[in-house]
Amino acid sequence: MEDTPAATINPPDPSKVTASLRVVAGQAKLAEPVEISGPVAANPISAVPWIICLRSGATEESKRHTYSAFFKNDEYVSSRMSVVVDHCETQAFSALGK
Repeated sequence: MEDTPAATINPPDPSKVTASLRVVAGQAKLAEPVEISGPVAANPISAVPWIICLRSGATEESKRHTYSAFFKNDEYVSSRMSVVVDHCETQAFSALGK
């Protein structure tokens, strides 16, 4: 039996998932301005392949507390506080669009 390639799951397009990211920011009570990273490949053992990291850019302290939003393509799946394997602390952040 031949090996079949795994289905490719594209990274989320930040411009298409802005509404979902705003909901996550609201649930996490992140103060404005909210900042996001670009899509980050999740840990290989994760069932969800892509992460977008979020944080509040209000203070230096708030920038140290990140959340991870998980996506399959442009579909939001879940979120939680970031952990080391998410690599949010090494990401470049920019303002979350309207």
